[in-house]
Amino acid sequence: MNRAAPPAILTVAMIDGRKPWTIIAAVDRRGAIGQGGRLPWHLPDDLAHFRRTTMGHPVLMGRLTYAAIGRPLPGRENVVLSRTLVRSLLPEEVRLFAEADDVRRTYGETALFVIGGAQIFREFFPDVARLLLTVVDADTGGDVFFPAWDRTAWTLVDRRRHPRDARHAYAFSIETYVRKSCGGCGDPSGLLPALGRG
Repeated sequence: MNRAAPPAILTVAMIDGRKPWTIIAAVDRRGAIGQGGRLPWHLPDDLAHFRRTTMGHPVLMGRLTYAAIGRPLPGRENVVLSRTLVRSLLPEEVRLFAEADDVRRTYGETALFVIGGAQIFREFFPDVARLLLTVVDADTGGDVFFPAWDRTAWTLVDRRRHPRDARHAYAFSIETYVRKSCGGCGDPSGLLPALGRG
């Protein structure tokens, strides 16, 4: 199969004062990102995309995401936001923060990737300039969801499609969005009000 080349790593500029940060996530058709504390799919080429894209950069996650991964991600500075984890019980290479604003102050000018989970995405959504979303062509019945976001505040700049095949139970596309530089694009956070999921 002739696979498309991976998307180029874009230089993330400050947009309306936002940080050069990126949210990277995989979502199904309903926006689910997890089920029972795990990913609801296994997509090797998307995992390779995640590794290639985040390698060498700080990755920011919450306590539950860190626990689900089970270890620090190699080749990246692992930043964990939690008020309950104990510093002395974590590996030396993990940087632990109790307050979101301390993360913002420490990494404000750094090309950082926000990797989850749902509360972390919502907390830092107003800060990021770019979204890298893997959209999985499935309804997995997940129980944890990506925040509802205002697509009018973002520009789709790249989409790479991947078919279903012997190694991938679902087709998916990798979509890159950059935040529009405008003050009148709805809520300046880029989020929509939280809604119930049917």
